[in-house]
Amino acid sequence: MTDQGKNEQKKIAVSIVTWNSEGEIRECLEAVTKLAPNWEVWVVDNNSSDKTVEIIRNEFPGVTLIANEDNRGFAAANNQVIDATTTDYVLLLNPDTVADADELEKVLALIEADPKIGAIGPQLHDGHGQIQVICDYFPYPSLNFIEAMGLYRFFSVDWKAQNLLGTFFDHKSDRRVEWFVGACMLVRREAINRAGNIPEDYFMFAEAMHWCYLMWKNGFEVVYTAQASIVHKKNRSARQLPPLWRIEKSTLCKYVFCYSQFGWFKTKFIELTDFTSYTLGIWRLMFVKPEPDESKYWKLGRSVIWDAIKMNAEETSKKQLKI
Repeated sequence: MTDQGKNEQKKIAVSIVTWNSEGEIRECLEAVTKLAPNWEVWVVDNNSSDKTVEIIRNEFPGVTLIANEDNRGFAAANNQVIDATTTDYVLLLNPDTVADADELEKVLALIEADPKIGAIGPQLHDGHGQIQVICDYFPYPSLNFIEAMGLYRFFSVDWKAQNLLGTFFDHKSDRRVEWFVGACMLVRREAINRAGNIPEDYFMFAEAMHWCYLMWKNGFEVVYTAQASIVHKKNRSARQLPPLWRIEKSTLCKYVFCYSQFGWFKTKFIELTDFTSYTLGIWRLMFVKPEPDESKYWKLGRSVIWDAIKMNAEETSKKQLKI
């Protein structure tokens, strides 16, 4: 490459947020530190109690480390990198990923080729060939009702893959999607400037959905690509916490988003729809042999939704933000 070509390279800030990630951070950083110099790697640690910070400081001197004295959550920690950099792109990357440099370069090439794309994410797999389901729809009342009540059975395979995504989409082709899980998300700086930083209304789970929603509202597209693929060991940080915590946070975060975008009436309709769906699911388990803990999780989910129905927007927001 000529010197002129090097000067024209786009700059990318890789933002990795850690919390007690000593078990996976080495492999993650060993992969991304092989990227070209135009990819600068940042780690924001949310007050880990293990050796995460020590590992980064001692073994990866080229990484820029921000060590927070408290756990600020996923969105606020990533926003620290967004605010501290002026790069053309920001890559949100989970510490439980292993991202080959060539695969990330493919993702960069795709977003560079289409200025309409605000955010793009690659295919994620578990390292053994199992593709992960990461794309989903915004929980509009109509679509939420169709899926929760099982009415999707009356729609075509193509309609379900296009509109409901999730398990109805095989994740083996490129397509515009409403949103995807932010384990590996390359975002254009111009899209950030228009849509704003990652919404900090959430401790975890719904911030990627809300951010993608804001990108669509501000004229940018959100794209999933199967042309690039990286390893994702999946939800290592959240798994350190009990099932009730994860179920509560993920459910309440969804309703916080709904309150902010759809208002009180539609949010209550969505909550009631979800409650009915969980009730029907519990009844179904009475006639089949459930998987271990399946009944417990369905009952936990219904309990969380019932509590949400009795709360207003402010109470729901406070409860999901509480660590």
